[in-house]
Amino acid sequence: MNKTAKKLLVAGALVIALLQATSAFAAPGYYIGGKKYLSTDLAKSPALKAQFDLAVQQHGYNNLLLDLDDRGTVNYGAYMAANPGPLNMQKFKTFAASSPATPPPNAVIVHPDLTETPDPETVVLDTAPIDTAITGANAAKAGVVISVDGQELESNVKWVTQAASDALDQAIAAAAAVKTSAKTQQEITNAASTLNGKIAEYVAAKKDGMKVNTEAIDSAITAANQAKKDVKISTDGSDVADQFKWVTQEASDALDQAIAEAEAVKTSAKTQQEITNAASALNGKIAEYVAAKKDGMKVDTEAIDSAITAANQAKKDVKISMDGSDVLTQYKWVTQEASDALDQAIATATAAKTSAKRQQEVTIAVTALNEAIATYENAKQDGTL
Repeated sequence: MNKTAKKLLVAGALVIALLQATSAFAAPGYYIGGKKYLSTDLAKSPALKAQFDLAVQQHGYNNLLLDLDDRGTVNYGAYMAANPGPLNMQKFKTFAASSPATPPPNAVIVHPDLTETPDPETVVLDTAPIDTAITGANAAKAGVVISVDGQELESNVKWVTQAASDALDQAIAAAAAVKTSAKTQQEITNAASTLNGKIAEYVAAKKDGMKVNTEAIDSAITAANQAKKDVKISTDGSDVADQFKWVTQEASDALDQAIAEAEAVKTSAKTQQEITNAASALNGKIAEYVAAKKDGMKVDTEAIDSAITAANQAKKDVKISMDGSDVLTQYKWVTQEASDALDQAIATATAAKTSAKRQQEVTIAVTALNEAIATYENAKQDGTL
């Protein structure tokens, strides 16, 4: 017999002794190498026992765990190291209570026919699907307001009824409970699926608020009134001073009508889109109105009249002389040249009254005449006769 065969015989004998020794503790099974062997199966299946023998040999007694059912799990090798000698029931119970071992996660049970199935007692469940679903549920609820009919909420706010909110909250609570109570992965899957279904129902139940925001119309109306400020109504602008803008009656009426229509929508609108459309329509009419504005064609010649009056006043009682020797001392005199220069300026200003097309032309004519008056005034001298 070779050394390997002898080792197997020794190991087998030790396992038989182990099974006999631990039978007094009514151990339902044994964990070794990530696998569980049930005591009842080992007793009736030589093939299973042979595999168990080999597993113990490969992994050693320090990795052998005794499943004591509701009394916990004990590391056999650790117990023997702490309590050398024959197995003692009382010591074993004390050790089991003070030094419990943790079964390997996701172990499999080896059956008499050597097939394997998951050990339900060591299954480590993946609760990530529930966590993901709960995160999704809370995200779906973010920013959502509870309302009866959404009438008090603006259209950019989502709302659901209290019943819809409660249904999702209950689904979240139920899924969270399954996280701790589930015994199988299928329970986790089912709970996550149920919650995801409730999320879909909740999302479908969301609605936009029914209260509309009329600020866009208010802004458009303000812009319309500003566009109309100081604008005159005229047929051709000939009766409007050129410092003013003018539009036709038709253009003015069109904008007034648009303003009135926008005002009406403010009170009648049921959706934000109606507000948007009304504001857009009014802004379009404002653009048309602004494009229709023109400069007035009428010029104000009163300034020329005033300047001509001043020029004539400046000439009153003034004599024309070569050197003033023929003018009494109580009179002023100017040369013919100075008199002609002012007369020419008056004539030019008078002509501008009828020819000017812009107010600036009137201003230029007045400035020139006033300068001529000033020159004329400076040319006046007292007579010496």
